[in-house]
Amino acid sequence: MRTKLIYLLFFSAVLSSCVVFHSGNITSGPLLSANDRYIDIARGEAKCTNFLGLINGGSNTLLLDAKKDLYNNRLLNKNEYYSNFTADFTKSWILGVILVTKVVVSAEILHEADTLVSHPFTQTFKNLFNPAKSQSYFVSEKDTFFTNEIIYYSVIGQYQYEKRKIIAIYGSNLNLKPIYSTEPNTTIDLNNYEFYSTSKSYSGFTVGDSVNVEKFSLARRLDSTVAKKMRKGLVLALKADRALIATKSGKDNYPYNKLYKLK
Repeated sequence: MRTKLIYLLFFSAVLSSCVVFHSGNITSGPLLSANDRYIDIARGEAKCTNFLGLINGGSNTLLLDAKKDLYNNRLLNKNEYYSNFTADFTKSWILGVILVTKVVVSAEILHEADTLVSHPFTQTFKNLFNPAKSQSYFVSEKDTFFTNEIIYYSVIGQYQYEKRKIIAIYGSNLNLKPIYSTEPNTTIDLNNYEFYSTSKSYSGFTVGDSVNVEKFSLARRLDSTVAKKMRKGLVLALKADRALIATKSGKDNYPYNKLYKLK
């Protein structure tokens, strides 16, 4: 009985290894217009497992699943389109009996321009080919942020904070997914924004803490010193040197020496 089982495992492995997996490119063509510019790269993946070549633990539409993942990761904005789709297949064995097949689909994203451009590649697109040593995180000032982390962000110098989830990191570009809406994902350059984490603690403060915020009153006292005024607030997110606080007047950021935690 034991000998028969060994033979069964052996022949199953041999049959599984005979399956041919193709790698190659599927392309939708080059630029549609000389005015268009390359601005981003979209990526999606899918995988399935086979046990002994007999039991299929994945989908029969692996390529389609990867393509759907690409669309979800990088929805198109106005005047954008996908071009030059590529599909790469890989397979790996686990303990000689489990075959894992993975397909990665990528596509370049182009933007339809109204005027003729001298070079089709934007600087943002060029940066995609010079990524940081790890694409699992990015560093902003003294802060470290990771993929799948929920953050608040705003254009530097502005105070309109948006809540998003980091889906992917490509060099200095972040793909962000809305938390409370079905709006398309947003791709931004981290160098133009400031970020606050909802999962870290700094200077003894944690997201959800109730605090008193030290404000300055416009009214001046007789000795010409500016009067201090306290306002209650809630910690929404934090970074190394400041916290994002929600008060009755809205969201704003404050240094930690202006915050007092309430018990």
